[in-house]
Amino acid sequence: MSKELCLLRHAESVPKNFYDEDKLRELSPKGMHEAAQIAEFCEKRKLRFDLITCSSSKRTSTTAMVLAEQ
Repeated sequence: MSKELCLLRHAESVPKNFYDEDKLRELSPKGMHEAAQIAEFCEKRKLRFDLITCSSSKRTSTTAMVLAEQ
């Protein structure tokens, strides 16, 4: 049985100047749309993930949640 590794970068986030700490930056409205699009892309191709890991930053965890919920 072969395994596949899928690497994904977080979607677009708000500019750095909105938050004091970089890890608190959220996705922009465009980023939320991008995350939904990649989730839809994965769903159409029947991509299923056994494990999703991400950093603790808000933008990466939100991107991962959108993907996992799809």
